[in-house]
Amino acid sequence: MCYQNDLLAILVVPTIGLVVTNVIAGLVAKTEEGKSDIRLAGFLIFIVLPVVGFMVALKLERYIVLRRLRAHVSRHPEAINRRWEHDRPPLAHAIGLDDANACRWLLERGASPHELDTPTGAGWVFRSVLASICFSGIPEKQAVSLVRQLLAAGANPGGHPQDSPRKPLSWALSKDRWQLAHVLIAAGAHVSADNLQKIDRSGPTRLKHAVR
Repeated sequence: MCYQNDLLAILVVPTIGLVVTNVIAGLVAKTEEGKSDIRLAGFLIFIVLPVVGFMVALKLERYIVLRRLRAHVSRHPEAINRRWEHDRPPLAHAIGLDDANACRWLLERGASPHELDTPTGAGWVFRSVLASICFSGIPEKQAVSLVRQLLAAGANPGGHPQDSPRKPLSWALSKDRWQLAHVLIAAGAHVSADNLQKIDRSGPTRLKHAVR
């Protein structure tokens, strides 16, 4: 997770590096071709390499967290619905990492469909795991499968009473996840006036028929 200092470094360091590279190119290179070579080297060093390194670090961090999560649940199966790191249940962590396989693995081992994803820290919203899946970056086809699994396990299609500021259907519609919306509506999710307006304005014909 990036914090303000990390974001500042990501923006400032490459900028300073490129400025310094440009100055060096002007002082050292005798030809325009030489200046271009130095600027290209600066671009690779201060832009391309840090971006690639950052992406690799994110994937590595995600892999490590998922390995630790699976190991924790395997060692302590009775703790599958207890708060883990950052005051979040394991299922909420898996959703936050957009990992459908880990979500399915946890649900098969008894993860509760009724848990609230309530990370500690000011400004976080309250979301049920159902709402979190609708909000997540999990590909829609996999998200639909997970939502159906949650509903089959007893999750309320309307979400949790503490879901705030949006219910699962509202999250799905806000991200144009029409298949998810259709599954929730078919399962009995309440369609608010705002939901209906969104569907009428942008939704596919099949979904419009579903709410009539």
